[in-house]
Amino acid sequence: MIITDVVFLRAHSGRHSGNVLAVFPFLPHVDWLVACYDHVDQHHGASLWYIDSECYEVTIRTEYADLMDELTRIGYHPRVVRKEVFYTSVRVTARR
Repeated sequence: MIITDVVFLRAHSGRHSGNVLAVFPFLPHVDWLVACYDHVDQHHGASLWYIDSECYEVTIRTEYADLMDELTRIGYHPRVVRKEVFYTSVRVTARR
């Protein structure tokens, strides 16, 4: 079983306002986009700018439980990590 680290964020503006987004800090995506998943767009990428300026971390399990269940149903074994882990992974990846 491969465990996937995930940070749950909620968009506070734009067309996805209110939606919960699962961000995978250690899964590669393209260019400066970060691998993500949500109910609406499913797998996609999000820019670092969007994550930093348009989203806030969701830490209450009941707020992200539906998305966590969906990730599990499609084959992920998610482990919730904090947003600080996401920023650490971005800095390490950018140095390579």
